[in-house]
Amino acid sequence: MIVTYGSFEPHPTGLFQGEVTRIEKDVSQYDGKPQLVFTIGTTPLHGEKIERSMLYWTSTSFSPKSKLGGLYMAVTGEEIHAGLAVDTEHLLNQQALVEVEHYTRQDGRTGSRINAWKALN
Repeated sequence: MIVTYGSFEPHPTGLFQGEVTRIEKDVSQYDGKPQLVFTIGTTPLHGEKIERSMLYWTSTSFSPKSKLGGLYMAVTGEEIHAGLAVDTEHLLNQQALVEVEHYTRQDGRTGSRINAWKALN
C-alpha cells in the first residue's frame, strides 16, 4: 500500500458537481441504528477542476424529507411515493449538485458537510 500526504483542511464551501462513488452500510455510534455512508466525489463548477471527496451519512429512513430521500430525488430526478422501494446500489455513479457548508465541530474546529442536494438539470 502506498500512502501519500493528505490534507485535513475543510472542503471549500459552495456548489459543486457531486458523484456517488461508494456506498457502505454502517451502524450509528449514537443510537445503534443502521445507516449508510456515501462517498461523494466533488468537482468545482467553475475555476480550477480540483477533485475532492466527502463522506455523507444518512439513516435508512426513506421519505421525501429524509437525507436519503433528498439524495435520491436529486440524482434520479424522481419523486418518492408510498410503496417505492429502491436498491441503493443503483445510486452508484449517479450525479447531482451538492451545496457544501462549513460548521463548527464539537472540538471547536471547522468542518464541512453537504447541506443540500440539487438535480443537475
